[in-house]
Amino acid sequence: MSSRYPIRKDENLTPRTGLEIPAVILFCVTVALFLFVSAKTGTRSLGLFIVLMALVQHRQGRIPYGWEGQPPSGYLTGPLAMLVNVVVAAIGLAVFVWPEVAMGMFGPK
Repeated sequence: MSSRYPIRKDENLTPRTGLEIPAVILFCVTVALFLFVSAKTGTRSLGLFIVLMALVQHRQGRIPYGWEGQPPSGYLTGPLAMLVNVVVAAIGLAVFVWPEVAMGMFGPK
């Protein structure tokens, strides 16, 4: 049986962390909060999601970059990766603490 898009054996894909399923569940909870509770609660959940994903990236110690659907072109590592993670976590914390500001920036005009 042949596939329309064959999988190449030599692709160097990003290794799995074991946190893909919890991340998808948290994303679905965030969407449900936006839809069924309120935009403010959904925005707070989004801030929490951003902080948690920054912590996951920090635990991995490297941040892959490149084109979507392709193997990573490279990785940010060391102090630069730590700085990026701190900035992303600070943005997530700000979204969590001040959801009104985030809704004003990203919401409808």
